[in-house]
Amino acid sequence: MRAASRHAGPAAALVHALKFRGARGGAIQAGRALARELTRRPELWGFDAVVPVPAHPSRERRRGYDQALLIARVLGQTARLPVLRLLERRRGGAPAWTLGRLQRREQVRGAFGPAPWATGLTAGRRLLIID
Repeated sequence: MRAASRHAGPAAALVHALKFRGARGGAIQAGRALARELTRRPELWGFDAVVPVPAHPSRERRRGYDQALLIARVLGQTARLPVLRLLERRRGGAPAWTLGRLQRREQVRGAFGPAPWATGLTAGRRLLIID
């Protein structure tokens, strides 16, 4: 697991703007930052595709977009990797920022899984998961 930056200062402001204030353009900055991180870390080379973790449908409707998908598209275009929607959200939950670390961990357990159409598309591939 890697982050392009610490979740503090300008990076935290970017995440908050993207998730809570409708700042779709933040996905471009975030995707490009992740692409730069890929070039700096050889252990992150060799991915076959980018896979976004889907937002809950109600949050996507409220925002008007899925921020992980937007970031994945920018990263995929910059890194010349396909973006594959291979995951599905199986249940929702409380906003992560309202929970403690252990509660967040428990909330995501079983919340995501492979989409039915993903069968056979993941075997032998290195997938970069974006959340």
